[in-house]
Amino acid sequence: MGVGTRRSDTEIIREILATGTGRTTELRHAVNLSHPQLQKYLTFLEQAQLIKLERRQTKSLVFQVTGKGDAVLALLDQLFEALSVGGASAAWNGSHIC
Repeated sequence: MGVGTRRSDTEIIREILATGTGRTTELRHAVNLSHPQLQKYLTFLEQAQLIKLERRQTKSLVFQVTGKGDAVLALLDQLFEALSVGGASAAWNGSHIC
């Protein structure tokens, strides 16, 4: 991904799944999303059964990637690898070729 380019939904979902498990606050900073943006993705991923969300006694929200989420991550990794050109990442944003 080049400077000034936006990430596709697919790229963001891959980044979230690659994070594995942890607190959602840490995830938000790791994938560089606003709170409303992160909530949109977490809702989608939870409904698709790619992650599990759990509220802890400390009131923090913790996520964990499910087995299905791991499988989807592996497929996304294969997709991005197949789209790489000459070992360098292709300028592909999930919707069109730049």
